[in-house]
Amino acid sequence: MLKLYLMKKLQTYLLSLLIIVSFTACKRDSSNGCGGSIKSYHFLSDANKAKVPYSGTDTLVFVSNANDTAVCIGQGRKQFYEVLSTPVANGDCDPDFDYYEAYYYKFIDKNNLLNITMNIWENDLYTWEVMDININTYRLYPVNLRFLITKYYDDSITINNVTWQVNKIGSFIKYNLQKGIMYCENDNKKWTLIN
Repeated sequence: MLKLYLMKKLQTYLLSLLIIVSFTACKRDSSNGCGGSIKSYHFLSDANKAKVPYSGTDTLVFVSNANDTAVCIGQGRKQFYEVLSTPVANGDCDPDFDYYEAYYYKFIDKNNLLNITMNIWENDLYTWEVMDININTYRLYPVNLRFLITKYYDDSITINNVTWQVNKIGSFIKYNLQKGIMYCENDNKKWTLIN
């Protein structure tokens, strides 16, 4: 009985150790005489990636309060890694590297009325997963994705007689987790998503 108990404890311990090692996903590069640098990969959570409901090839159609129409065509979703290096104690050795998973989205209107870019990534300084949005030349600084949840919806917008609950991001964007950007302001125009 004791032997079985100890075996189960050992299995639990080994499984826990395996999980910890796999989450850190470190690789050692032994190409130099210093034993190599450590490469750590940090991945965005699936829950926060899902808060950007775009495939990247979507077409977003907005109408302004001046009756302009912007047809913003998605240029694709690009995955990349922000790379940060950390010097090691021995200055002759290669630094360690942290790779932070990130995604980039770009939507272009052929008439250049409304162009949107978005990035999501893990902010290494605070270990938050964040999103920034650029509307034409105006940049909204990073928003913590942790607070972009339905529980914190703080406004609404009505489109085609349907009322949507939204988060206000800054003072000029209304964002819904299922539809994305539903309203924005830029260049003295107010843009509303129509599809």
